[in-house]
Amino acid sequence: MSKLVLDLTETPRITLAAETVDSLDVLINNAGVYGYEELADRAALERHLAVNSEAAAFSLTQSLRATLAGQGVDVRAVLPGPVDTDMVRDLQIPKASPQSMAAAILDGLAKGKDDIFPDPFSQALADSGNGGAVKALERRNAALITAARIQ
Repeated sequence: MSKLVLDLTETPRITLAAETVDSLDVLINNAGVYGYEELADRAALERHLAVNSEAAAFSLTQSLRATLAGQGVDVRAVLPGPVDTDMVRDLQIPKASPQSMAAAILDGLAKGKDDIFPDPFSQALADSGNGGAVKALERRNAALITAARIQ
């Protein structure tokens, strides 16, 4: 088993990895940075947003889905809200337990969901993510890539 480490802010490297990886059983995108004391610095704020935003996870997932669609590879995205871990334990915000998060992710996989929103915080985003124009475009692009590979 090999391990490939990527930075979500480096789109060309993500694209290259998606095009060159021979086989992939599981991809865990465990991206996250935390440093609220640094957010007064514009560069730190931009890095925080680039890594922690839904857009970063979406970019990686979209690249992989488009590249691997014709190879019979299912690419799923898990888009969680705050999880009660050491990273955010001291923040006074609603957080899901790691156990409830894992159970919801497994439930989403069992139901065949492309995008899994495993907690109340992220479920508020689910309707816009699953029914929006971006999701429709992603599905059309995957179909085009699959058709092109068949020809």
